[in-house]
Amino acid sequence: MAGGGKNKSEVETELKIRLSPSEMEKVFKSLSRKEGVSGVSHKYLPRMYYDTPDMALYKNGISLRVQYKMGQGGRIGSYEQTVKIDLDPSSPLAKGVLLRKECKDVVDSHKPVL
Repeated sequence: MAGGGKNKSEVETELKIRLSPSEMEKVFKSLSRKEGVSGVSHKYLPRMYYDTPDMALYKNGISLRVQYKMGQGGRIGSYEQTVKIDLDPSSPLAKGVLLRKECKDVVDSHKPVL
């Protein structure tokens, strides 16, 4: 990936949990009662996922996302492109856990850099 030269990669273990809106509200309320937590906030992180017309990336365990990252201290933000590649599905992880290689780079706009 070309961009701002700030590319990095990491291995991510991801646990996806499906919650109804009422269950999510219970989680937020529970977190807000924890000692040292001043409040629960929401972030707006616009993002776009890309694939080929025949879904070739998805079929090969790859996802491509470009996400807007907010700037700090009043500065304009930037766009971060992330490519995630599924790793060996036969690993002895709990059901529902994904193991993926994740590569990130700063790009100039919401359009991916191939």
